[in-house]
Amino acid sequence: AVQSAEGAGMPVTYAAVTEVSTADELKKALNDSSFDTVKLAKDVTLTETIPARGDVTLDLNGKVLNLNSKQITVNRDTLTLSDSNPNAEHRFKEDATGLWVLDNSGDKTVRGGVITGGTGYPIQYVGNEYFYGGGVYIAPGGQLTMIGGNIIGCSAEYGGGVCIYPGQTGEPSQFSMSGGSIAGCVATTGGGGVYAYAEESVFNMNGTALIRDCRCGVIGGGVRACGTFQMSGHAVIRNCTAESATEYIYGGGVFVNSSSSFVMSDEAKIEACRAAP
Repeated sequence: AVQSAEGAGMPVTYAAVTEVSTADELKKALNDSSFDTVKLAKDVTLTETIPARGDVTLDLNGKVLNLNSKQITVNRDTLTLSDSNPNAEHRFKEDATGLWVLDNSGDKTVRGGVITGGTGYPIQYVGNEYFYGGGVYIAPGGQLTMIGGNIIGCSAEYGGGVCIYPGQTGEPSQFSMSGGSIAGCVATTGGGGVYAYAEESVFNMNGTALIRDCRCGVIGGGVRACGTFQMSGHAVIRNCTAESATEYIYGGGVFVNSSSSFVMSDEAKIEACRAAP
């Protein structure tokens, strides 16, 4: 609940926090403007796509949010991902495509809360259906801020982990990542970790943000960037791969469109990435 107290002559307001244990509770809470923070009390598996509306923080609390081939979409507001239990441990194994799959006997260890199992938001284009943003799809005008937690083992055609999609509207869409990780995600076409789709896209990667072990077919193993992409602080893109046996391949770590902007500063690094047939 929201509380107010007097301290040193000034009112102190405490943000409203609610804990959820089911997919239905999560959906209702993310769309309830009376809550500032929604905290997972247990592992949750989605049964339908969840649109996050309003400015709200999702605290993964060391738990697993299994998207179950569904999606989280951010529509014209801000969703913040955080994690109040970063020492929780989860294990994954890598399948033949490079996708990390949740498995208690796996050899890939991830610490902290996890979003996993997403397969992208469907968009119809010229009679065909394409999938964008395996973990989170940022709709035109939306913003995702990631300060903790992990997006692991998600897949799509465009943006295995996250897709920033201004679409045809020209509305700026933004992803700011200052902590947490995106790992073991796969995109068939571009942006194994993140795809900034159009010139109005903005992706800021800073602090201790990490993108690792992501793959794509063709373009941008870690990130495919249109618009503006900035890396700073101690941000790292590591061990990402662009690969295809039948097409030209570009940017094992990062691919930037010729009309776009990419700036690296401070201690930011791109390391051990490759583009390979």
